[in-house]
Amino acid sequence: MKAQSECFECLSNQARVWIEDIEEYETFLSLLPKDSNGASAHLCPPQIAQTLYGKIAKERGVEDLYREIKQECILKAYQILSCLDCSTLSLQDALKVSVLGNVIDYGSASSFEIEAFDFEREREGLEFAYFEFESFLTRLQSAKSLAILGDNAGENLFDEVLAKVLKREYPHLKIYYFTRGKPIINDLTYADILHFPQCSGMFEVAEVVDSGVGSAGFVCEEALPKAREIFLSCDVIVAKGMGNFECMEGKGDKRVFFLCKIKCPVVSGVLKAPIGKMVFKQDS
Repeated sequence: MKAQSECFECLSNQARVWIEDIEEYETFLSLLPKDSNGASAHLCPPQIAQTLYGKIAKERGVEDLYREIKQECILKAYQILSCLDCSTLSLQDALKVSVLGNVIDYGSASSFEIEAFDFEREREGLEFAYFEFESFLTRLQSAKSLAILGDNAGENLFDEVLAKVLKREYPHLKIYYFTRGKPIINDLTYADILHFPQCSGMFEVAEVVDSGVGSAGFVCEEALPKAREIFLSCDVIVAKGMGNFECMEGKGDKRVFFLCKIKCPVVSGVLKAPIGKMVFKQDS
C-alpha cells in the first residue's frame, strides 16, 4: 500500500509529538516523489516513517525513542495475561486474544495510552470486519511451518498465546516469530524480546527471528538473509498490525493472513470496513 496524501499528514503529526519545530521534517516529506494525487510514488507509510523517526532520534540523541513506553507496555501486558489459561482456549479465541494486543500502538492516527488499556472491555467489544478462519484452517491442514510477524512491544505476549494454542493443536508445526531489526516507534525488536524476562515464553514455542527490518512493517527485500529465507519458505504467515498490512497487502500471497485493528481512514478505505473493527483476512 503506497502512502497516500493523508499518510503524510499523519506522519507530520507524529513528528510533532517529539519536535517543536518540524519545518525540516515537513520539507523532507514534501520532497518525496509523489503521483498526481499526492500519494507516494514508491514507498509505503512504514518505509517513510523509518527515515522520519531516524531523523527524530538523531536530533534528540536517543537511539530508542520509545524505550520506557515499550517497557511499560510489556509489563502491563504480562500483568493482564498472567491469569489467562491458554489450555482452555480454542484457536478462534487465541486469534481474538492476539488481535487485542494490536490495540497497543503509539504510531497510528488513533491515540493510545497503556495505562487506560482495559483488556476485558476490549474483549467484550471485539468486532471483526473479516474473520476468514476457514481459509486459515485449510492452509494449516497441510502446513509444516508458520511465521507470526510481530508488531508492537507488549503485543508479543498476546501473540505468545496464539503461538501456544497453535503448537497445542498442531504439535508438528514449526513456528517462527519475527521481530523488528532495530528500534522504530514502539515496535518490538529482537533486543527487546531478549532483554525482558516477561517475554521468555515465546522461546518455548517458537524460533524467534531477528528480521533485520528497520521499518514498522515487514519488507522482504530489506530482511536479513536468514529471515528472508525463512519467510519465503513458510507455508503460512500471520502478519500482525497495520504496519505489516501496509507493507504487504495486495501482493496476492495466499500464505499471508493479516491480523490487526483498523486504526486510520486510509486502511479503512482499502479494506472497505470501519475504523475500530478487527481484521483476520487472507491476502488477495
